[in-house]
Amino acid sequence: MYSRTGRLFSEHFGRIEVSSDHYFSNLIFYIHYNPQEHGFVDDFRHWPWSLFGALSSDRSTHLCRCAVMDWYGGEREFVAFHRGAVDEHAIQALLEDDLD
Repeated sequence: MYSRTGRLFSEHFGRIEVSSDHYFSNLIFYIHYNPQEHGFVDDFRHWPWSLFGALSSDRSTHLCRCAVMDWYGGEREFVAFHRGAVDEHAIQALLEDDLD
């Protein structure tokens, strides 16, 4: 539309099938943890643009907060899961793609 070119506009985004509930849970954690992994913050919970903050707060959002909380078994379980470490084996393909 705007005649722009470059990596963002000309290459396809990689897609990896989410093949299990375990993988999906770890994928959500990985997305939230990514700013900390790359050194933007010491604690991903303080990253201002993270969906973790929107999901774990009472602020108004367009996200389906209840669906995410239900996925983890409730807000307490969601927060507890995010205190753990990312299961790198479950998301190895994403980690390898991120290093490219």
